[in-house]
Amino acid sequence: MTNANSYLLPFENLLDETIQQAWAVKDISGHLSALTVGAGELVEAAIKVGEDSFGQLAPKMGRTQAEEKLPNYIIDFIWADRVKSFFILWRDVLFQQQKAHILWLDHKITEAAVEDLQRQSKEVVEAAAAEIKNVVERETSILKKNKNSAKKNITKWEQQQNPWPIYKNQLEKLAEQCQHLDQQFEQIKTLSENFHFIKKTAEEEITWCKNEISEIKQTAQNTIAYIAENLESKLSRIPPYLQEAETKINVRNHLNDFTEIYEKELEALQGKTEVPVSIDGGILQYKEINIKRSARQWLESEILPLFYEIWELTDNVSYGMKMSLVNIRNRVILATNENKDGAKDAGSIADISQPLNTFLIKADGWGKNLQELERMIGERLSAQFKISNLYDLSGEFLPVSLEYTINRFGIDRNELIEKAREWLGRLTGRVAQIKTTVAQEEILSDSERVVRYVQSRKGDENNNQYASIFLTKGYLGESFWVGRANEIRHLENVIGQWRLGYRGAVVLSGIRFCGKSLFGEIIANRFFPEQTIRLSPNTTLKVQGRTLETGYDLGKALDFIRKHTLNERPLVWIDDLEIWSDEAFSLQTNVRHLKKHIDNYSDQLFYMVSMSNWVKSHLDRIFDISKIFQTEIRLDRMGQDEIRKAILIRHGATHKTLVDGKGEEINPKLFDKLISNIYRSVGGNIGDALNQWAFSTAKIDDERVFHQYSATQDFPDFLNPDRAVLLAAILMEKRTNEYRLRKMFGPSFQEKYGSILKRLLSVGLLSRQLDGWLELNEVAANEIARRLERKDYLKFN
Repeated sequence: MTNANSYLLPFENLLDETIQQAWAVKDISGHLSALTVGAGELVEAAIKVGEDSFGQLAPKMGRTQAEEKLPNYIIDFIWADRVKSFFILWRDVLFQQQKAHILWLDHKITEAAVEDLQRQSKEVVEAAAAEIKNVVERETSILKKNKNSAKKNITKWEQQQNPWPIYKNQLEKLAEQCQHLDQQFEQIKTLSENFHFIKKTAEEEITWCKNEISEIKQTAQNTIAYIAENLESKLSRIPPYLQEAETKINVRNHLNDFTEIYEKELEALQGKTEVPVSIDGGILQYKEINIKRSARQWLESEILPLFYEIWELTDNVSYGMKMSLVNIRNRVILATNENKDGAKDAGSIADISQPLNTFLIKADGWGKNLQELERMIGERLSAQFKISNLYDLSGEFLPVSLEYTINRFGIDRNELIEKAREWLGRLTGRVAQIKTTVAQEEILSDSERVVRYVQSRKGDENNNQYASIFLTKGYLGESFWVGRANEIRHLENVIGQWRLGYRGAVVLSGIRFCGKSLFGEIIANRFFPEQTIRLSPNTTLKVQGRTLETGYDLGKALDFIRKHTLNERPLVWIDDLEIWSDEAFSLQTNVRHLKKHIDNYSDQLFYMVSMSNWVKSHLDRIFDISKIFQTEIRLDRMGQDEIRKAILIRHGATHKTLVDGKGEEINPKLFDKLISNIYRSVGGNIGDALNQWAFSTAKIDDERVFHQYSATQDFPDFLNPDRAVLLAAILMEKRTNEYRLRKMFGPSFQEKYGSILKRLLSVGLLSRQLDGWLELNEVAANEIARRLERKDYLKFN
């Protein structure tokens, strides 16, 4: 045993020392690191034992010499196998303690449980170490008690191939696995921090919205007190106070502010990777997963839809407060003017403050709704958005419920056909009844029919929570994106050519609500992540840390971008070119600057510009604008199946059950029929389809909604030349005001078009925004455009 002891003693001493040092480290991260380093050192020492012993066993030895080498045979044939088992145990202990630490970070187990696991692990490892240190001596003693047994085993081992090279390779692999586990643990720990930061960001966003609502409510209460203090003796002080209060209420861009932070965190997540999740029969089990994609899909389907509702509630409070202040201010100004003429007084404090009192009642209701949404977000994040759920083998990591909804709609499409036919029969009867009613109302005026058309598209006010996900405009995230595959491939080729040095300029065209803005954001996020400059009028433009107030001077803004991106190749994304005009800078002036800039710099900057069909047609006649762009992407129509998926995904994100007239869950066949009806009525326009689905869906209870497509009121043929000219002018500019219309029409505005404008506002075809701009009512915008095109007031097809 002398030679064997000289091999084994350094290893056994190192074994005792490593165990004591590793478990002496109190910090969990330090302890895990000590286990990883210790595994490498111990494997290296064990391999030295095996190599030295292996070298002592020559291929041919005499019998006496072979019997003297009995301990070496035991090391290579028995000890090596036990050592391998020990290192498998060591690796398993490392994995289980890493897993426990991740569970502790996610508050699934207590620190006491982690400490208890460490204590038990040390006991198991020490017992296994004691067993290894006794193997050679015990086996040698047993075999030497019976000389024949020793000879028999030596003869058997001599006839076998020495297994040590295989054991050596296995030990090296185990050391590598421990190193790999350590690397993956650090990655998972970082992922856990990312998840916690995203969760914290969500909580802070909710707190921000709650504080915003509280501050506005406090402003309302302060305003009521100020009105009461000054109503009788200092009435003239109230309007300036109200105006100042109104200007201080800023409506924050919640979506951009929130997604800017969480998108950065998502980008930091790993893509496709293999994560160790369990041990089965001594073998590490791995789960292959794309963590970045899974986290993005889950957040965009389970959390963001609830945030859209929170942001809508917060905006309701902001806009409601603004409107209340404007209403009171107008009333006080009127009363002030009347008092100068010796007329009546302003009224009681209750009368004057009534809009604010009503607002406060509504704000309390919105606040309760926000609390419920906060509870739902908190429950979902606490239960599912945890990196430790990777270790749960019983379910999918970050399951997306809308995928289940889509799959459920994709089941046997022949079931419940009879019920669908009955439902459709009732639906047909209702449609016929509506047609009969319309026929009986021939005596109604055009104005009454316009009002009825607008009213029929308002939808169920009680169903706003469901409808908000369909009416939210702009970028909603990749999980809500469907279709446009050919257009994306086309644009990808153009971008590829630009990167080779060719011209980079693309125009996105289409009618209102066809998805130009969303398509542009998808291109920006896919092909120019963190390299997109979004250019909008009358905003603050930030480029390389420098800022510029753009106003409506597009040329100045483009020169600013060029000056500060000499070494960059960004995307310049101009959405809605038609809104780049005011009293000082006309659209024509800005288009000239744009043309010049694209001609000079489109090899360095990639320009993506969106505009409506009619504006593009108009600019083609004046500037031949199509020639400055490398290609045009037309977005007027989407396929029926793509619109079906878009509606289905949004419906799934609401977590509501869609039922028929009997309260039973709707079947896929009928769902497809509803989509087909909507598709035909909107001519393939995705935005109009989403709007129509929203206003055709009513709330039954908190869990169920009922969709009933009906032949909505036809848009009356009310256009005459004067109305058509005015509407075409408004449509071309997308938004306008009386000042701009007065400059456009000259004296005839006061004589003719001013009164027409008032009538269009009164019947709901025009709407005035809080900032004073006039726009076409979006429920009728595309229908008006089609009528104007048929009568040759617009050219775009």
